[in-house]
Amino acid sequence: MNCKIELAKKTDARDIFNLSNDNAVRRNSFNTSQIPWNDHIIWFNNKIQSQDCIYYVIRDDAGQFIGQVRFDKSESEKEHDGWVISISLCKEYRGKGLGTMLLKNSTQKAIEFCEIKKIYAYIKEINQASLKSFFNAGYGIACEEIVDGVKSFKLVYKCQNC
Repeated sequence: MNCKIELAKKTDARDIFNLSNDNAVRRNSFNTSQIPWNDHIIWFNNKIQSQDCIYYVIRDDAGQFIGQVRFDKSESEKEHDGWVISISLCKEYRGKGLGTMLLKNSTQKAIEFCEIKKIYAYIKEINQASLKSFFNAGYGIACEEIVDGVKSFKLVYKCQNC
């Protein structure tokens, strides 16, 4: 399947809102609450305008929304040189091996776009499908952490050519 990875625009807000409130996405997120539209639109507009966020949407050749990948500049002292990635795919595209490919492609695109040196991911221990995709995309375990009371893995991708 051919996929286009492009910077998110205001017109992508509804697709991302619907995906963000998908039951599986909420379950695998650290904030499991449903997101109200008004909160989402304020948050989304801030993200796509921020210098500290690279927000991609993924669509197929016909323009069908597949998912999103977001890189946020880390606010942590320990990760001052890093970014944090999150990814979610629409349910009809999960389990088809797209996650690994999209992680590889979007990671490379973000590195080229912003000269990123390190990328971190926080994945719940129970989210084995996501862990597998990240490992296959070249991410490794940095450590185990408790995030919002949930046993999780902190993964890291170190740019090889930076």
